[in-house]
Amino acid sequence: MRTTGSDRGAMQLVTITRLLVILAIVGVLGYDGFAVMSAHVSGENDAQNAAYAASQSWHSNPNLEIAYQAAEQSLAGKHVTIPTQGFTVDPDGTIHLEVIKTVHTLVFGRIGPLKHLTVVTEHGDANSVN
Repeated sequence: MRTTGSDRGAMQLVTITRLLVILAIVGVLGYDGFAVMSAHVSGENDAQNAAYAASQSWHSNPNLEIAYQAAEQSLAGKHVTIPTQGFTVDPDGTIHLEVIKTVHTLVFGRIGPLKHLTVVTEHGDANSVN
């Protein structure tokens, strides 16, 4: 059986549509994956910078609350959280802290098993003297 010219065009349209849908799905998943990886890298950098700022504050004035505020101020406007229970100071002035960042994604945040990927926790340790 032979297909007419118009039938061949319809098949090509279906094939192109399928290809575009697959590319869109791969693109959205790639975007979300990149957003999560980028948040890990920036979260690690933010944690180190906050720990260093807190350590500088600690060495100039050994007060835990002031050091914590210095860490928070160094991350102002970055939409991250520093939990107080993870914020510690060693006797030599080394600061240990955690930074929690929520990633805004298109799909990962809406799928139950993937939601945990949208919350990034990074650890930072720094001593401004050493």
